[in-house]
Amino acid sequence: MSTLWFVVVLVAGILALLAIVSIPVIVWLRRRGARVTEELTRELRHDTVVRGPEKALYRGATAPGFPAVKGNGVVALTATSLRFRPYVGTAFVVPVAEIVSAHEAKVFQGAVTGGRTHLVVDTRAGEIGFFVEDTAAWLRAIERAAG
Repeated sequence: MSTLWFVVVLVAGILALLAIVSIPVIVWLRRRGARVTEELTRELRHDTVVRGPEKALYRGATAPGFPAVKGNGVVALTATSLRFRPYVGTAFVVPVAEIVSAHEAKVFQGAVTGGRTHLVVDTRAGEIGFFVEDTAAWLRAIERAAG
């Protein structure tokens, strides 16, 4: 009985420690996300916005010069560019003139994630992958913007 009691106390202690560490990180990320969205919205106020800004998950790129680290952020499409601002990391801009097309893919760079569908933006240099809320709407918007 004492061994069982020790295991229960140990598990409870570990869970409490995880909660103490995780809660501030989650609060910080939510505040950071709101701040990044606000900054991108302010930056776009003089552009013709086609879609966004909205939450997205960057899934990597086959094109050179893009961040290797995947992550959460905000994506927006204007008449002249596709912009991604991560909550943490390096932002990037893809001129619409460089976008060839876009398509959906279950697998991107060998990764399948929970049955979600990737939005893959085809550029002259390679592909860029995202998870977005409404993939079909993004495909239509990119098709309209890229011609």
